[in-house]
Amino acid sequence: MNSHLTQLLAKRESETLAREGPRASLEAIGQILCGMLNQQGGVLLWGITEDRKVAGLPDPDTRAAELTAFLASHLRPRPLVSISVDRGLGRPLVVVDVPPGSDKPYSVGREIWIRIGAQTLGATADGAAELVERSAARLGRWEREPMPGFALSACDAEELRLARAEIAGAGRFGASVPETDENLLRYLYLLRAGQLTNAAVVLFARQ
Repeated sequence: MNSHLTQLLAKRESETLAREGPRASLEAIGQILCGMLNQQGGVLLWGITEDRKVAGLPDPDTRAAELTAFLASHLRPRPLVSISVDRGLGRPLVVVDVPPGSDKPYSVGREIWIRIGAQTLGATADGAAELVERSAARLGRWEREPMPGFALSACDAEELRLARAEIAGAGRFGASVPETDENLLRYLYLLRAGQLTNAAVVLFARQ
């Protein structure tokens, strides 16, 4: 039995831990994940009843793919969450690991959500403004700045292939790992407005 999941099952729901039953909608889950991204990150277990019983999900791989597609279409900016199927508790669950968002504020359906305790709430005007202010303060970081003259052709193709394999193995993008190098760099926020960033140089430059 998965000891980590067992520990999560024993804990109370909080700002960083959410459990949803098998009938939870993609919209509800998307709002929770949005709230976590706008706060400290966290973990969501999909397939757990209100009384903490492991109900599991029918066809969990399809549900994970549907969640991945929903987030890609409705959650902005696109986050780097890890969506995986875990059968360690006897019945399959979809487990979503959420890092603290690096591009706050995040929104679903043009509405900003935050996580307060075990509740997911729409952000107030003041709360949304604070998230925007925090995000703006980070935009000047060196690694996000464009590197003029550095093109995709200067990247190490083998390093990009290995990165794609590691992402696929970790379930970083769920069921939809970018197939092309350009899309991979865009999804990793290393390609912005057609220009590769300083971080792309550090990670993938041949020289």
